Amino acid sequence: MIRIAWFDRKTNIYDYGSKQPLSTLSNKIKWVEEQNKTIPTTKYWIEFINKDISNNTISIENIEATKLIKLEKYNVDNETNSENDDKSDNYTDYLLL
Repeated sequence: MIRIAWFDRKTNIYDYGSKQPLSTLSNKIKWVEEQNKTIPTTKYWIEFINKDISNNTISIENIEATKLIKLEKYNVDNETNSENDDKSDNYTDYLLL
């Protein structure tokens, strides 16, 4: 799981949002980059939530300190078909090291 965290430099307040699946990481990275450009007084980042087998939180780390490998799967058949065809079996995932 991941979540977006932020620090408001004007009020000196740290806060964070709700937990999100790791599969949303690409969208969250883009959103964080845009927010950091748009609102310079607030620093946004993504945190990785480490859990054990019982789903208890072990640690929460800044994603920048975590090693991730982006995995992208494309269906070759879909690449050759027209743009209107369903590409639902294409996906992006991340391997956490």
